Amino acid sequence: MQSIIWLFGGKMRSRAYRRAQLAKRKKKALKIYPQDKNATWVNHLQGCSCHMCGNPRKHWKEKTLQEKKADEFERSFDKEIPEH
Repeated sequence: MQSIIWLFGGKMRSRAYRRAQLAKRKKKALKIYPQDKNATWVNHLQGCSCHMCGNPRKHWKEKTLQEKKADEFERSFDKEIPEH
């Protein structure tokens, strides 16, 4: 039990906290998908897995936007440091 508590930041969250977080996510889901009155996409906010919404690694074998930004960030450091 101690390892589980440590994993989540030192304290177990209460049921009320989890319910409040779920209500926040439902509110956000209803903003993004107003046609979905039951907020069924509340846990992932991804409506489908088509080639436009899905992961680019799966559909086109290319890196995600986050991975591209990280690579560019690393390359910028490589250019700045002069080698002797």
